[in-house]
Amino acid sequence: MHSPSNEIIHCNLCGAVIPDGFGNCEAIFHTVLEREYRDPAFGEAHLFTVDAYALQHSEKHSPRSNAFHLMRLCWLVEHGGSASIRQAHRQGHVRDDSREESYRRFPFLEPPVSRGELTVSSLLPALTPEDHHRLAQAWGRSVWTAWSGHQTWEPVRVIAGLRRRDFWPPSRNGDDGVPDTDGTPRSRAAEGGQKAHR
Repeated sequence: MHSPSNEIIHCNLCGAVIPDGFGNCEAIFHTVLEREYRDPAFGEAHLFTVDAYALQHSEKHSPRSNAFHLMRLCWLVEHGGSASIRQAHRQGHVRDDSREESYRRFPFLEPPVSRGELTVSSLLPALTPEDHHRLAQAWGRSVWTAWSGHQTWEPVRVIAGLRRRDFWPPSRNGDDGVPDTDGTPRSRAAEGGQKAHR
């Protein structure tokens, strides 16, 4: 039996109000992703979308994914890291056995009771790329704040304390920096041996 159209439906994980026309948060998420993949200007906010959504719906992912997404969200929020969809593609091309082994050692970070005031549905009203990026960034900051209880986890704390250095990849503010899977930054020199494989 279908729910009446005037019944308010909430996501049982992030608490989002599900608008008419969407069955659940995942449907909204895929609508947002389609917009970001279709229009590169909207795609400039892509990593905020991915990390915020994953941390608000951690039960649907690997138990260790919370740690990875929280580290990357720290990089985005605290250091102005590039959230571009191009950045996501670049990160996805770098893989090695040591990083995979580090990922397997990630702890499970228990999600907070309240996962952030903003949700994926907060992006639906955006009509321009600028509005989309502003809302996605605000969503990411909301989730980062909600996960404050895990910001003292050592890899996250290290990333939060970083300053301008020669890290990879480039961010919007001119820094280079992304956490490795063990939570430590990777320098260009350390990446030298992998360039031939990209």
